[in-house]
Amino acid sequence: MRLGLQQFALEWSQLGHNVDYVCCPTHPLDFISPSRRYLWLKAWLRGGSQVISVNLTEYFVRSPFSRRRFWWRGKWQGSLYNLFFPSELSKKNYDLCIFDICYSALNLPRVNAERKIMRLNDNPWGFLHHMSPIVAQWFENLIKSSLVDSVWPVSTALGDWARKLNPGIPVQTLPNGVSLNSFARPLPDSNPTASSQKAVYLGTFQPWFDWELMVNVANNLPDWQIDLYGPNRSLVLPINLPPNLKLSGPLSFDQVPSMLSNYEVGLLPFKPSGNFLDYFDPLKAYQYWAAGLGIAATDTGRMGDALLPWACLGSDAESFANAIVSASEQRHEWHYDKALQKRLDESNWPVLANRALSTIGVA
Repeated sequence: MRLGLQQFALEWSQLGHNVDYVCCPTHPLDFISPSRRYLWLKAWLRGGSQVISVNLTEYFVRSPFSRRRFWWRGKWQGSLYNLFFPSELSKKNYDLCIFDICYSALNLPRVNAERKIMRLNDNPWGFLHHMSPIVAQWFENLIKSSLVDSVWPVSTALGDWARKLNPGIPVQTLPNGVSLNSFARPLPDSNPTASSQKAVYLGTFQPWFDWELMVNVANNLPDWQIDLYGPNRSLVLPINLPPNLKLSGPLSFDQVPSMLSNYEVGLLPFKPSGNFLDYFDPLKAYQYWAAGLGIAATDTGRMGDALLPWACLGSDAESFANAIVSASEQRHEWHYDKALQKRLDESNWPVLANRALSTIGVA
């Protein structure tokens, strides 16, 4: 799955701008992790960079220790984390440096740029299950102390949070997006009786993924097939999964549109996890909508603000099961809703990339 900054980098490079993309740092022991080994090889053994296109280069940077909060003991580690940042990048003078809430942002002091912009894709305090409070506070201080020129939140809730920290900082809301050109945007079957009764979840299994809910929902909908796609290494699964609840592995970015076309309903089965769900912008929803799916989501955090009226919400196993059935029945109506189509069109990554550049006065 491509992240927002990866999409901006790709789109801007295709518009003719020279872009260097720095991916999340990898530490010496990452070779042990099957999911991180590719990045480790690139960073530590294979030169640390890769030319993606004539205008786009990706840099695989190194870090001296892990991102996990266990390894963070003091503020002094922040300056050590960017110890291995490539000197060739530090010597450049960039027109723009944009970063989001991830550990590659800790390289910010090593970057010379005329303008520095924080893309506020999440509230850092929502990731304390793995992010050290030291790092979360570092991000917050960037806003409080006006150490960035502006903030681009992906939701109005995140924009309000930034303004509360610093009322004077420029804020421009730019939502998450989807590459609509990758989706055929098929017409849903208008006959509910011809339903294939298949629902899907696409994403990662973070602490806010509600396993208990999904097990109970699957038991409540024995005629429905529910498939879960995402990284499953080291995943501790509930005992005795229902036969109609199937866990598959992750998909490549290019496989997502065709996979989603096999389903009727996309799922967002999340439970409260700190204040994370009070600020997030559900990227998966855009993909579900673009593929012509209905959406069933839990009624928590800002789910309603982010999804309604083009989703059905449930707060427990029975109401969530009902939400799946209702979303299947209403998806055809939603597909033709001009307001939803307008929202998708405005959330198309090429449109967002141009809008972002116009925000800073770049053609």
